[in-house]
Amino acid sequence: MSYVMSKSAKDSTNVRKDSGTSTRSKTTKSIEVPAKNGSESESEVDDNHRILETLEVIRSGQSDLGKKIDSISSNLHRRLDDLADKFVNVEKDMNRHIKEEIDMVRCEIAQHVDSLEKDNSELRRDNDDLQQYIRRHSILIHNLPEFKDRDEEKRQLEPILKKLNIDFSEVDVFHRLGGVKKGPTGATNQPPRPRTTIVRFFGHGSRVTAMRAKKNLGRPFWVTEHLTVARMKILNQVKDLYKSQLVHSFYTINGDIHVRVKKESPHPFILKSEDDFTKLSISISK
Repeated sequence: MSYVMSKSAKDSTNVRKDSGTSTRSKTTKSIEVPAKNGSESESEVDDNHRILETLEVIRSGQSDLGKKIDSISSNLHRRLDDLADKFVNVEKDMNRHIKEEIDMVRCEIAQHVDSLEKDNSELRRDNDDLQQYIRRHSILIHNLPEFKDRDEEKRQLEPILKKLNIDFSEVDVFHRLGGVKKGPTGATNQPPRPRTTIVRFFGHGSRVTAMRAKKNLGRPFWVTEHLTVARMKILNQVKDLYKSQLVHSFYTINGDIHVRVKKESPHPFILKSEDDFTKLSISISK
């Protein structure tokens, strides 16, 4: 069926068309906005995912870093412990080495001291032997009354020497030993004992003659050898042993002290030094 559209109809149709077009345009616009918002949301989600992934990577990295730090710390502690052990061992080695060195030095010092003491003892003994040798021409006469006048001293000495088979012409010199004693001594108010008289002869033979004849000199006088200070000390120690009945007898010959421990002893001990007296003491104590 054919028909002719009027202008008004056309206009109406055009209006509808335009209205439809406008409606479609509006619909299209309203649809595009949500589409655009959805794209932004997806982008934000992607960003969030990327951020989460990055954070996860960071966390993983932090975990690995923490493990590495723990490993490094553990290694450092282990190395420090090793260094401490090594230090302790080094300290022990050093202390041991120092102790060994000190012990060695002490041993060397002790040996040196022993050597010096031995040398000193030998020197003292040699000096004492020399001093005793100097006294080989002398005797000691005890308990002779003292006189201030030298001639009086000589007059009382002459008969004493005669009993010893000695002529006064054989005398080189005589004098008293020690300083002058003044005033009474002791509780009994007795005068001091006379100082010992030393008589030195020109020759050793005169001394030998006098010592052999000393028994001719009765009390209150007596004769002894002129001993050094060191040997007099030893002689006094021997006298103490004799008083304690630890030795049988003793006597002196040419400055040497002879001690017989028992009557049946085949040989006497000959004492010249403190070392000899120590040997005697050890023998007695056995």
